[in-house]
Amino acid sequence: MNIDFLSDTSAPRYAYESDDEDQLNPLLGGTVQRTARVSIEGRSYPERTAGTVIIASGEAGKAWAQGAQLGEHCASVVVDDFTIGLVFFPSWSDATVIVSETSEALPTWAMRLYADAVINFYKPTCLLLLDVYSVPLYISSEPLEVYRAPVRYLRTRGTIAPGPPFMPFLPPNLIQATCAAFASVAALPASQTEVLLLLLPSSHIPIPRGNDISSSLHTSEDMNGSFWSETMMRRVHTCLTEHSGLQAPAPWQGGAVFLKQSETKRRSDIGDGGMYM
Repeated sequence: MNIDFLSDTSAPRYAYESDDEDQLNPLLGGTVQRTARVSIEGRSYPERTAGTVIIASGEAGKAWAQGAQLGEHCASVVVDDFTIGLVFFPSWSDATVIVSETSEALPTWAMRLYADAVINFYKPTCLLLLDVYSVPLYISSEPLEVYRAPVRYLRTRGTIAPGPPFMPFLPPNLIQATCAAFASVAALPASQTEVLLLLLPSSHIPIPRGNDISSSLHTSEDMNGSFWSETMMRRVHTCLTEHSGLQAPAPWQGGAVFLKQSETKRRSDIGDGGMYM
């Protein structure tokens, strides 16, 4: 008697046949293409386009902006009725400064839309970005201590690399944040934009973002906070201003910055909470 021991098992995946080779796999769920309305609202200065744009995001943006003497914010970058970025035209520079995601965080799918809209509007020839990287997740040959971790950078070809104590952000490490969307858009082969991304060391561990704009930054709850010395912040400020073409930039005026997780969940407390820094 012949017995087929496989008669009660499912056919292997490669055994499924279809009359149409292009037919979608019915086992895979459909995906919905999401979109968002991005607009720049407020005053604009045509003479400031096609120049340098500085985009400082999240904790790093909040800390830097408190001592950067940015003045009055003149415009806003709005995504689906949420103010994501505040636009400044500081008196000490011809650069356009955008302080981004200090109180609302974009979902991953909206980052590229946001970056495209800002770059297409301001058309920068030089794009300077400031954000953070997670020290506990950073892969290196030697263990890192949070309070001794350096500021790291990524740059496109042709952009002048900052010298020590800044260190390159090395593979296989990855950045999944809005700053990465800006860098990837500006680094396309057809783009002539020079890009420099500075990353402050953070003790926070990022967690996956949701599908909608959130009113809080996405970092873990179990970390104590991030500490950035006054010396570090002054060096970052000098690097940003010198790469924007200033030989004698206005000094960064602030002290050491310690951001606890509970503080990052509040509404933006840049300056006095009004329109001034």
